[in-house]
Amino acid sequence: MVLTGAGYVPLGQEAPGKAGTNVTRFRKGNPYHDEQGLFTSADGAASGEGRAGSVQVASRDKWPPVRTAQTGEEDDRDRAEEQNDPSAEARQQQWGNAIQTLRALDPKNPNLSYIVPQDWVPSDQNIADINTEIANVATRRATDFIMPGGNLIGEQGSGSDANVRNLPDGAQAAQAAFDYLSVGGKPYAGSYSSSGKMVTLPGNVGWVGLRSNDQGIPTVDINLPATFGSIRIHYR
Repeated sequence: MVLTGAGYVPLGQEAPGKAGTNVTRFRKGNPYHDEQGLFTSADGAASGEGRAGSVQVASRDKWPPVRTAQTGEEDDRDRAEEQNDPSAEARQQQWGNAIQTLRALDPKNPNLSYIVPQDWVPSDQNIADINTEIANVATRRATDFIMPGGNLIGEQGSGSDANVRNLPDGAQAAQAAFDYLSVGGKPYAGSYSSSGKMVTLPGNVGWVGLRSNDQGIPTVDINLPATFGSIRIHYR
């Protein structure tokens, strides 16, 4: 199996590319390289920088992944180091989970257009970098929902509390908002509300909850400290 931006793909099969295209195939033990040491397909099409239809291959040290080709003793040495790394499997799992989260949040994110070799092991820095991207995307996604065009969603509630907003369409709209905002998050196990549920947002950038308030009004609570803080939305 090869881990691509579109998920794990069996060796010898094509991974879906952008706009319905397919990326070049890479097989285990691929013998094809051009004179610059770049991966090629069987027909000699190299994956070099700037070529149309190029495929980006992850390095062991950088994110976003860059095109690399290692040969001979250097490649054997890297594989030996990975096999002797007791945390390699755990980091591969963390990487796979992070890719799935990023894909759920932003399917068109450019960081999903890369392909990595089957035996590639991400470094701690690789994982830190992709988690930073997840946090940025999660923050931007929630902010764009709550503050479209830079203005808070809905109308201000009665009283002086600007953090209370009113929107129409009741429970169905509240559920749809919660479902959207909670994508990629993790259920919160602590105390929130006996009438609702709460999710910690990806990257631990904040949280979102769904409940009925003391008047029975469907309510979405969202807390995003980096941008708008705490907002309560009543769906009447």
